[in-house]
Amino acid sequence: MAKLEEKIKNSIYAYVLGDALGVPFEFRKNGTFKCHGFVGNGTHDQPKGAWSDDTSILLCILESLTRGEDLNDCIGIYKENLGEMLYHGKFTIDGRMFDIGYQTKMAIMENFPTRISQRCGNGCLFYSLPLAIYLIEVDDIDERRDYIEKYCRITHNNETCIKYCFKLSEQCRAIMLDHGEVLVNNGYENNGDVINTYNLVISEYDKLSRINGPLFQKLCRMVNLGNDTDTNTALVGGLLGIQQGGLKGHLKQVRGFSIVEEIVKAFILKNNTLV
Repeated sequence: MAKLEEKIKNSIYAYVLGDALGVPFEFRKNGTFKCHGFVGNGTHDQPKGAWSDDTSILLCILESLTRGEDLNDCIGIYKENLGEMLYHGKFTIDGRMFDIGYQTKMAIMENFPTRISQRCGNGCLFYSLPLAIYLIEVDDIDERRDYIEKYCRITHNNETCIKYCFKLSEQCRAIMLDHGEVLVNNGYENNGDVINTYNLVISEYDKLSRINGPLFQKLCRMVNLGNDTDTNTALVGGLLGIQQGGLKGHLKQVRGFSIVEEIVKAFILKNNTLV
């Protein structure tokens, strides 16, 4: 059985790799392309191996959880990190954002308003994995929910977003602790809203975790579903990576991977119960 530290690294790295694989194909329809590995240019005209806001926001969250001493401190640092990301290119590869979700962007530009959002974008699901890891030792479900809600409201202040963000976080936690999945395999439409994305992630993870084959090939299969290819593949990769590794050679092709490694290493060192 893999050690917790190994599960965490494999999970985060599979998330990042899935993001980078999906970037060139974002918004393209299923059946109009075939992903066999890393390619450059594509939708956002980025070099091969570039990751998007999916990873940048994950790094903002992990860094806030590393530096913060309590929840309010972490929240304050996270807001600062988001501003640094959007306006100064911190937590990005080349010092600039080339892709960011509407709800997140507007929340930053409007200085994190407290009004309820009517949008239900899937960017709220970026909180699920890092907070599941951070709260792995917390047995109180209400405390775990409180963390998810407070983080989620920063950019996705919507009850549906909070509900599904928490559901996915609890799935991550159950898989990481070998408690047995609490999966409910519902149908979905691949269209980028939070409910359908949650159901897509759970359905595809359930399917892919039951078949043999390298994790990298499974991530390529996810990309080939089309539409929100970077987010879908990152989220499913985060779940698959908890149980399956073997990505070391492929990670060398991820641009700016040293940025990810440095932040993940600091996060694990700070939270020494994860080792």
